[in-house]
Amino acid sequence: MFMEGGKGQKLVEARAIRDHYKSDIQMRKGLQFHHPDLVLYKISMRMKRKRKKSY
Repeated sequence: MFMEGGKGQKLVEARAIRDHYKSDIQMRKGLQFHHPDLVLYKISMRMKRKRKKSY
């Protein structure tokens, strides 16, 4: 994976790792409240927001 003297390659790998952690953290935040009622509540709130915008 690591190339000799490949500074660009290391930057690309670091960026990929950082992006992976970012998405992982976002997913964890989304899954903190994984209670079915709360999930349904979130979905219904999203649907309400979408309906308001469509008018």
